[in-house]
Amino acid sequence: RREMVCVAAGSPQSARLLLLASFTTCVSVMNRVMYKVQLTPLQKYSYLVTLLASVFYTVIYGTALIVQRSRRAVTSEMIAFAKRNVAYFACIGLCESLAFSMQTFAAGHLPGALIPVVAQTLLPFSMLTSRAVVGARYDVLQKLGAGLIISGVLACVDPKGSRAQPLSGAPAALASHVPMQYVALFSTSMCFVAVAMVLKELLFKRSPVKLNIFVVNTCTSVCNLIFTFALLPLHVRFVSRTSVAEFFHQGGALLCGSTTSLMPWLTILYLIVNVIFNVCMLTLIRDASAVHALLASLVAVPLTIAAFTLPLPMLPPQQMHSFFLLGVLVLIAGVLLFNHNKFTRRPQP
Repeated sequence: RREMVCVAAGSPQSARLLLLASFTTCVSVMNRVMYKVQLTPLQKYSYLVTLLASVFYTVIYGTALIVQRSRRAVTSEMIAFAKRNVAYFACIGLCESLAFSMQTFAAGHLPGALIPVVAQTLLPFSMLTSRAVVGARYDVLQKLGAGLIISGVLACVDPKGSRAQPLSGAPAALASHVPMQYVALFSTSMCFVAVAMVLKELLFKRSPVKLNIFVVNTCTSVCNLIFTFALLPLHVRFVSRTSVAEFFHQGGALLCGSTTSLMPWLTILYLIVNVIFNVCMLTLIRDASAVHALLASLVAVPLTIAAFTLPLPMLPPQQMHSFFLLGVLVLIAGVLLFNHNKFTRRPQP
C-alpha cells in the first residue's frame, strides 16, 4: 500500500511537488480540451484518431521497452511471463480498443464541458468490476460516494437542467439538447476501461517478479492496435457508411486539413500532450502519492469546464446553467467521499 508523502512546508521538495501537481493539472486541462477540439473537424471519421493513437502509443511504448531491455531493467523472466499471459493482454487490448473507439465517436457529439463529467462514471464501474472479478469490498462511505457521482452526472445531463435559471451574466444553458444516446455510449465505454484496469491489476499481482510498466503497456498496445484494425470494417459499415477506401480517402483529407488549416496539427498536438500528461501523472504518483494525483485530476474537472466557456478553435463558447454546476459540485463531493480512505490514511513511521 502506498503511503502518503509528508514533506515539510516550504522545503524545496514541497515546492517541487507543488509545481509538478500544478503542471499536471494544467496539462490535464489541455489534454481534455485538445481531445474535443481535434475531433470536431473529423465528424464521422473520428475513428482515424483511434487508429493513429494506437499506432503512436505502440511505437512509443515499444521503443521505451527496447531501451529498458538494453538497460536490463526488463528481464527475460518478465518477457516469459508476458508470453504465458497472452490471453490477458488480448482481453485488455480488446477492452481498450472498444473503449477508445466508443469514446472518440461519442465525444464528437457531446458538449466539451460534459465529457470530463461523464468520464467520472469510471469510478462506479471500477467498483462493480473489482467486486465481481477480484472480490474487492467497499465501505458505506465509498458506496455513498459512488451514488453521489452517478447523481451528479445525471444532474448535469438532465434535459430539464438545460431550462434552469442561468447564472448571472452567463448564457442561458449548457446545451439546448443533450444527446443522451452519446452520453450512454461514453458511459458504457468506461465499463471497458474499468475491466482493463482490473485485468492489469491481476497481471501485476500474478507476476512472480515486479513487472516493468513498459512490458504491460507495450503488450496491451500491440493487442489494442490489432483489435482496432480488426474493428475498422464494422465502424466503416455501420458508422461512416462507406467503403474502407473511401473512409481513408475522405477521413485522410479531413485529417490533413481540407476544412481547416489547423489540422493535422491539432491531432499531433493532442497525441503529444496526452503522452506528457500520462508521464506527469505517473511521476506525481511515484514522487508524491496517489492522493496528489487524484487531487490534480479532480481540480482539472472544473477548470476544463471553465475552459470550454471560452472561445476555442472551431468551438463556440459553451453555455452553463446553475443546475449543471450543482451537478458538478455533487460529483466532486462523490469523488472525494469515494476516496476518503486515501485522505485519512496515516503514514507509517
